[in-house]
Amino acid sequence: MVDKSSSLTIYPHTTLTWLHEPGHKPTHKQILLVQLELDANSSSVDSVFGNHGHIFLTLSPAEYADLHGAPFQIPEQPPMDPPPPPGGNANPTAAQLAEALRLHTNAWKAYKLMRATERNLRNHLLAAADDVYWQRLRHVRLGYNMCSIQDMLNHLIESYGRFTETERKEVASRMEVPWEGGPLEFVIQQISNATDAFALAGTPLLAQQKTDKLYDLVKESGLLSDACQRWRMFPTADKTWAAATAHFQQYANDRDEELTTETAGYQRANHAQTNSNTGTLGDITSQLANLAARDESQNTEFRALQAELAANKAELAANKAESAATKAMFTAYTEANKGCGNNGGGSNKNRRRNNGGGDDNNNNNEPTKYCLTHGLCYHSGAQCNARATKHQPDATVTGTCGSCQAGL
Repeated sequence: MVDKSSSLTIYPHTTLTWLHEPGHKPTHKQILLVQLELDANSSSVDSVFGNHGHIFLTLSPAEYADLHGAPFQIPEQPPMDPPPPPGGNANPTAAQLAEALRLHTNAWKAYKLMRATERNLRNHLLAAADDVYWQRLRHVRLGYNMCSIQDMLNHLIESYGRFTETERKEVASRMEVPWEGGPLEFVIQQISNATDAFALAGTPLLAQQKTDKLYDLVKESGLLSDACQRWRMFPTADKTWAAATAHFQQYANDRDEELTTETAGYQRANHAQTNSNTGTLGDITSQLANLAARDESQNTEFRALQAELAANKAELAANKAESAATKAMFTAYTEANKGCGNNGGGSNKNRRRNNGGGDDNNNNNEPTKYCLTHGLCYHSGAQCNARATKHQPDATVTGTCGSCQAGL
């Protein structure tokens, strides 16, 4: 069991990035990040065995050869006793023996430092994932002491570092992001990151593919045409990644400097033009203020007219409602007196004739007869065709009737 609470404070990354999310397996993206952190930690410890500190512990032989021109051979353990002085002298001098002892002591110090560094890096890596993901490497009695840091990294890559098709497309798309004129360093970085991801997944890009991708992105931007033309004239053997980055970076820097100069000149010209137009702008501002005041006055008058129109509309609506109510009352009154006004049918002339009302030339149209149901009207109680419940046919306007007198 590894103590995951311990941290290695001598390293740039005292705690490695966690290799997986809770409940999930490690992914190639997280493995790549941890690999870079381990490279930084190993190279920070000085070594007499090679360049860049102890980075030979975390790089594969092929990666180290790509960096330094030849693969690295891990040093063997020095002998327990100092070897005899060179030259085969059976009777070495005291100085020779002292030098042999010094060399032997230094060799042991360097070897012990290498083993301690590898042990620390191994424990550091073990602490970056749950134990279940290391079980294949664990010896039943020796634990992980038989494992080198390279054994552990190879285990991660072979077991969890392969691309899925979705992950491959994602990395490829990040490398294809077009350059639109910002710092060229970002384009170089995106190509390098994608190259590292492909290498970790077991499908490394060729150095020529990296170089061609940088050229393609610069060419497609259309911003460094001269640089692209000059690059095409380079001998094929000279078209390395290092040469490409240096070449296009120089042209990008020159372009940035030219843009900065042009921008400064434009700003000075614009400042002078602004000063010369200060008076004109002041006049325009004053005119705009006057127009705004006049518009506000017109808006106030318009709002007053709108309010007056709304009041007139309300008054008209009230008049219409009153007229409708009056009409309804008249209709109701007419319906209630329909039996009285046209009792027995016929014209007014016939009604006057039938009810004993004088000749046709008489212009007096006042009612002359009485009906208990309808009061003073143009017919008598006996002639009424719309009688009430207690109607008396022989009732008179004086209140006497035969039926009443018969009941006395």
